[in-house]
Amino acid sequence: MRPQATLILALTLAAPAGAQSAMDSDGDGVLSETEIDAGVLPS
Repeated sequence: MRPQATLILALTLAAPAGAQSAMDSDGDGVLSETEIDAGVLPS
């Protein structure tokens, strides 16, 4: 895998599942940039 893909995967797995599913507005299991921008991300 590319390093970038590994990083994205690690961040996805590190995010609490509840927070991710709450932000995943279209329910596709993938957070788009729009969904991420709309969600409140921890600093």
